[in-house]
Amino acid sequence: MSSNQKMFKNQSTQTTKDDINKYDSNLQSKIQDSGCGNCKAHALWDDDWQNILIPCASCAEENNYLWNGEECLGVSGISASEHREQTPEEFVWIIKNLIQPRFKGDEKEFNEYIDRLPTNVRDLFNSY
Repeated sequence: MSSNQKMFKNQSTQTTKDDINKYDSNLQSKIQDSGCGNCKAHALWDDDWQNILIPCASCAEENNYLWNGEECLGVSGISASEHREQTPEEFVWIIKNLIQPRFKGDEKEFNEYIDRLPTNVRDLFNSY
């Protein structure tokens, strides 16, 4: 877990919108500086290509599934070709078919991954 994820996960005080906007701004700078290939290729950008409106799924995860103060699952798979955020149902399909097999033999680590998901995605995953 990155220190940025810990910032949101472990805070005992309520996160303010200013905190979220500052974090989003820092992450956007990091993406632009580091050259996140997925974001550069598939994220939804503003008209000036200066700000990311919806990041790739990996950067959304790194940001604890928050973007601009809202829950965000990121852009991945089908949603990338349709220029939109992935739905919880699409994300669950990806988890079941692509992510879970990578954790074969390490159920504890997979359960920790599931626990970090947004509640609606985790509940949907557990209902299958």
